[in-house]
Amino acid sequence: MNTKDKGIRTSLQGWLGATPSSSEDLKAMRAAVWHKQEIVVVPLQDVRDNETRNLLRAVAEKLYGHRRAET
Repeated sequence: MNTKDKGIRTSLQGWLGATPSSSEDLKAMRAAVWHKQEIVVVPLQDVRDNETRNLLRAVAEKLYGHRRAET
């Protein structure tokens, strides 16, 4: 078992899918997609400036519509 694989081994592993990524993994993925495809992924909670956060939210709503409530 390598250092990244700390989960329980089971015959159901194929059905379970990948384990959730760490925050460092997600940050690296956001950087990679920016460099490779010029796609910006910005978690709104990371934006401290209200004006910038509101601008990003407005752009996202224009492109994708209002967020649906999570259930």
